[in-house]
Amino acid sequence: MAVRGEWGAKTLDELAFGTGKMEYVVDNAKVDPFTGSEFETLLRSFDRHVLILAGLATNFGIEMTARSANERDYGVVVLSDCTDRMLGEYSELTLSILLPYYGRVMTSETLRAEFDAQDQKDI
Repeated sequence: MAVRGEWGAKTLDELAFGTGKMEYVVDNAKVDPFTGSEFETLLRSFDRHVLILAGLATNFGIEMTARSANERDYGVVVLSDCTDRMLGEYSELTLSILLPYYGRVMTSETLRAEFDAQDQKDI
């Protein structure tokens, strides 16, 4: 697991804050980011309705966030190639059987293709 201040918990350089972007870090020590943080306040204030989930702890953080987001009527997309497989077959079953109840499970390539197709429609 990622421990704040330790190797593996650092934000990738490719995802680090960019100049001039409105970006926020939600510091949360809970499995569910909706619990005890300003996460939902930020989502609502920026009128965001869909969460794209990637990261560690497929069977903990990703699953809990998907459940909580679905309960709050957010759209949920889980990027299957951007989550860990720490629990092996259990993680695979979570991705293939459980998470589709709470949202769409797809690869990052599929999501990118959908974004690109949407951009073409908007032209």
